[in-house]
Amino acid sequence: GIRDIGVTGVQTCALPISKPKELKELVMIKLERKEKIIQDSTLKYFITEKIKYFEKLPQTATNKVERRTIQTYSNILIQIAKYEESTNDTLTFNNFDEAKYWNFFTVINDVYKKENELPYGYMVNSIAKTSKTLLSLLKMAEQQEIPMALKVNKKGLRIQEVKKSNEIFLNEKHLSQIIKANVSHSSELNNAKNYLIISCLTGLRYDDMFHLHELKPQEFKGRNKKIKGFKTLVRKVSKFNKDVFICVPIFQEVKKIISDNDGKFPQFPTNQKMNEQIKKLCKFLKFDEEIECNYLYFGNDATVKVTTPFHELVGTHTARKSFVTNLIQHQVNRNIIDNITHPKYFSRTMASIYDNSSIIDNAELLLDAIEKIKSKIYKYEDAQKGRNGMPQKKVK
Repeated sequence: GIRDIGVTGVQTCALPISKPKELKELVMIKLERKEKIIQDSTLKYFITEKIKYFEKLPQTATNKVERRTIQTYSNILIQIAKYEESTNDTLTFNNFDEAKYWNFFTVINDVYKKENELPYGYMVNSIAKTSKTLLSLLKMAEQQEIPMALKVNKKGLRIQEVKKSNEIFLNEKHLSQIIKANVSHSSELNNAKNYLIISCLTGLRYDDMFHLHELKPQEFKGRNKKIKGFKTLVRKVSKFNKDVFICVPIFQEVKKIISDNDGKFPQFPTNQKMNEQIKKLCKFLKFDEEIECNYLYFGNDATVKVTTPFHELVGTHTARKSFVTNLIQHQVNRNIIDNITHPKYFSRTMASIYDNSSIIDNAELLLDAIEKIKSKIYKYEDAQKGRNGMPQKKVK
């Protein structure tokens, strides 16, 4: 309720009090023993401060977020600025209700269409990702007990992604052209070439590829063979301090890249930059086959058919899909592939306690499967080398 707070030597005022803690706070401020903290209620201020906070966190902090995630927060800031400029309305936690929440996506979509002279604007999946990020930030504000008009946990606020109608991948013919390509004249094209070869032959996501340069190739002792590979954290599934690792064998074409890079993995730029470089490489290699795509744009009920050159559709995630698809087409067991590409965190159940398989066993199972297929790309050893990649002894 509204209570009258009187403190000796301080002007009496009427203030809303709901908790004893709040009363103590106000008294301390009145006595000038505690500095009053003014909380800016605009969405832009809150998100800006959150970005600063996450950027300052040390790498070992449990609540540290990826650089890529911070970039999505920055993108939301840009979209809020465009919304406010277009509507002449400042978004605050007090006025950002459900009606404005839905109008936000309509406005930024209209702005995007106008800026880029496009008939349709954003695709549904782009708006869905914006929705996910915005709600995530609003829930952070709710955890800080910032009063807000929007009920962020209400069902139906999250915009769902739709399955893409055309899942392209780089087949072995594409990969052969990439491997043979002479792109020494361009650091960007060479960078894209290295990325596609490594990701297509390891199945790693961009987040793990970004940190790949921090790792060193190692030799692991399997049950029946020695394995030249590397151990990496799988960041997508490593949450809540439950780290998930995999061991990935280093195939021959990846070994060549490491050898040319002084025994280290190359370093790759941001996801956006990497996607641009990959598209340039595929265009340079004339991957021009026309692909018919069915796109669902935000605000449209019907899909739109668009014919797009292959090279415009390729991105960082295409390489991961290619690893899975190419091995499945060689009839490699899906469980063997999933152990590398989709590892899971297992709690200390009885089944997990008595399961003696390990990440090195999984790598060895993959090599056993690779030995049984005929592939010029997915090869672990040189023709001149033996089973474990060691030089063969001459027969007298």
